[in-house]
Amino acid sequence: MKPLRIPATPCVKQITVPDSPFHGLNRLSRTELVRTRDLPATERRLQLPNFIELFRWDAIRQQLPLKLPTPGDPPNWKARRCRSYYRWLPPEASLDEATIAGMDLFDLCLSLFDFSPWRPYFAWRLKSQFGPPPFDPLSIGLGGLLARYRKWDWPTLVTELGEPYNGAHITERAFKPLLRRAGLREIRFHDLRHACASLLLSQGVRVDLVSQMLGHSTPALTLAIYAHLMPGDQEDAVARLDRVLGGAG
Repeated sequence: MKPLRIPATPCVKQITVPDSPFHGLNRLSRTELVRTRDLPATERRLQLPNFIELFRWDAIRQQLPLKLPTPGDPPNWKARRCRSYYRWLPPEASLDEATIAGMDLFDLCLSLFDFSPWRPYFAWRLKSQFGPPPFDPLSIGLGGLLARYRKWDWPTLVTELGEPYNGAHITERAFKPLLRRAGLREIRFHDLRHACASLLLSQGVRVDLVSQMLGHSTPALTLAIYAHLMPGDQEDAVARLDRVLGGAG
């Protein structure tokens, strides 16, 4: 692995939060808190009057990258060469709400937060300031956090990070060539997930079952993303009510 030069990285001990639409987030009243106290936190948040509007992807994108202060008081990272280099990469223009919903919490944090200010902290903790070109201490630190989050042992972490058959490999070496041979336009591998959900919902599969298959936290999230794919639901509901009332008459 060719060493890359990492520029100097200062510590960030205090974060100044810029003006953002999230400051207008309303809170539940005491009465509403009592009424919803038995609901899971994910469902309770959906009860906020303007929660969904403020946390739509187009609103969050304007605030990226989100910043995190560093704990402790480590020395600043001095510019040097390392065998790997973490840097925050802006989400692709095609990254939409459905893709975000399909990420686990670790992937979501990597996409939203810039962890660069934590490099001096990990360098201090891992003693990686001097000596021959080591791995980027931030890459090592995030790898350790990933292993802890996924409950991997060290051999599993090494295998997962070095596995050639990862998502990008499968997409470029297998999926895209199949699309070309079939004469189909190029799509993302993740679009297969959306197609599956769309087909299931269009065939009348219950939203709660589709939500479980997609790994969404609540059926409400599935509805928020795919409700536009079910335009005939209201007409069907009215037709069923008409049949009931007609039969009762």
